[in-house]
Amino acid sequence: MSTSSATSNPQLWGIVEQIVQQIGNIPDSSSRLHRTSDTLRRLLDLHKASLIRGEDLQVSQLSLMRERNTYLETLRQIEQLGEELRWDDPDGILLRVRDVLYSDPNEPQTSQT
Repeated sequence: MSTSSATSNPQLWGIVEQIVQQIGNIPDSSSRLHRTSDTLRRLLDLHKASLIRGEDLQVSQLSLMRERNTYLETLRQIEQLGEELRWDDPDGILLRVRDVLYSDPNEPQTSQT
């Protein structure tokens, strides 16, 4: 079994939870057994926290993707307008917009006035 499937298998984590509970019910068990139980309990708590964090990250990722898609759609609309007008307007603004749209982000920008 791979590590990723083990970390996402709720049945395995349920078994670990049962083991911790059963160890806690053993009267006069050894201190070593209790330390193991405490370690497992901390592991369970960490796993639950990581699941919650993973869900939060998924929500953030979806939100960022929606925002990105909104900006990309706006840029597509600007590009379409420029192409419809053949990037020609009396003030030359569309040409400057085209230069921004198609510029290489790794090259330094030159100021055009």
